[in-house]
Amino acid sequence: MKEYIKMIKYLKSEITSKETIKQARNSEKDFIRKSKLGYESLIKMILCRTGKTVSNEILNYYSEIDNLEKSVSKQSVFQAREKLNPTVFRHLNNKLIQYYYLNNKKIKTYKNYNILSIDGTVLEMPLTEGTKEIFGITQSTKFPTKTSPRCSGIYDVLNNIYLDFIINNWKVSEIPMAYKQIKTIKEIFKEKKCIFLADRYYGATDLFLYFEKLDFKYCIRGKKNFYKHYLNSKEKDSIVNIPLDETWINRLKIKEVKDMAKEKGLTIRVIRFNKSQITPTSKDEEIILFTNLSKEEFTSEEIIKLYGKRWCIETGYGVLKTKMEIERVTSEKVNIILQDLYSQIIVYNLMSMIKNIINKKIDGTTKYKYQANINNLVYLFRKWLPHLLNKTKNLISIISKIINQVIKNKEPIRENRSYPRWNAYIIKPVTLKFRVDGKRNPKVHKTKKGYLRIAR
Repeated sequence: MKEYIKMIKYLKSEITSKETIKQARNSEKDFIRKSKLGYESLIKMILCRTGKTVSNEILNYYSEIDNLEKSVSKQSVFQAREKLNPTVFRHLNNKLIQYYYLNNKKIKTYKNYNILSIDGTVLEMPLTEGTKEIFGITQSTKFPTKTSPRCSGIYDVLNNIYLDFIINNWKVSEIPMAYKQIKTIKEIFKEKKCIFLADRYYGATDLFLYFEKLDFKYCIRGKKNFYKHYLNSKEKDSIVNIPLDETWINRLKIKEVKDMAKEKGLTIRVIRFNKSQITPTSKDEEIILFTNLSKEEFTSEEIIKLYGKRWCIETGYGVLKTKMEIERVTSEKVNIILQDLYSQIIVYNLMSMIKNIINKKIDGTTKYKYQANINNLVYLFRKWLPHLLNKTKNLISIISKIINQVIKNKEPIRENRSYPRWNAYIIKPVTLKFRVDGKRNPKVHKTKKGYLRIAR
């Protein structure tokens, strides 16, 4: 807990550092004069947002820090936010991550490897000329109703932390975004060992070579027809040499990767297994994994189990979208939307760091292991975050309150539990967006058989 207190204090000091303030300005004239709101209060207020209207967010923030008489108008907040560069939150998250991994001796690893998952997702944002130009539209209809920014995250699956998160136009492919993020991870971890996990959309020769260039390990699911002329379908665990001719090499996009391909080509370990080995309730489907992990260091069973951890990033996206409701933004302007999105990644990481502390304190039973209830943690952490960011005393008491209350409402971990994602029919569609308990009702699609519950 003391390490967590130090990290909160470090974050507060970074918010006011010269480097951060310089990053926060859209122009050199921004945030020079003192004002009632001020740059520091603005940053903290954005971090403490809970999805309410801007007027209520202001009242909530200032009342929580017992300073309601100094609250400001929503017009002054919007004027200040126009001056704020959203990349400041990426900068703060990067600083927070570096501090956390450098000063925390209890970071979880597997065989001294940091296990990282990389994956993308698509969000739903308001439709304006500005958002349409920056984020793009995925809908093919003549009358679109939303824009759809594509996001890419790199996630520590053992410690439940987003190491990096970027937002782009939906037309931008996941792999070009991955190049930028992998380079960022190299700057964070430097010489530390990492294994990257990814699904079939990341199977690419140039990405495999790029991982090796940076001395990273990878375990990536491949499409069925990938390298099909070089794979033996009968072998469950094999080493394959992929001959890269001049035509193939010329298609590679990074110069360093091209040079590497000319010198040594590509050697890959290929592992085949059935999906039911990871999820017993799933239909049998052959999965192919491409990796550069050696047989001496990792057995095929260990790699299969390791790849199963990739799902943690999907769970992380689920928390961001459904528990934290990251898509509830406070403006239609691109600059403010990006501030809302990037700021919540910091909040997610701060919550995950507390959750890691809580899970170590929770005792299990002979039947179940238990973990923190994420719904309770989101509510409590958001309530107390204004205090953590503004007070210098009683921080241990505040964090203890959060921890003790979440422990009271722990939930069991049910291994290998899965729900049908498709083909779940209901008799009639619900008319309310939210259920009586406040949770969202899933969307449905009308078919000949009835109403089909769908994921999105």
